[in-house]
Amino acid sequence: MDYETKLQLAYKELSDKGVWKSNYNSPIATLLRKLGLCFPPPYYQSFLQTLCFV
Repeated sequence: MDYETKLQLAYKELSDKGVWKSNYNSPIATLLRKLGLCFPPPYYQSFLQTLCFV
């Protein structure tokens, strides 16, 4: 499975759970992905990864 497929499945799962889109797909995350960085949504990151991301 490629990155985009995994990302779309993660987005679908978070959406089905009732998480707001702006919480799992923030504008800064969208910008960084368009620049070519591949990382999971914040809900799937460890605390340290999230801390470094912010």
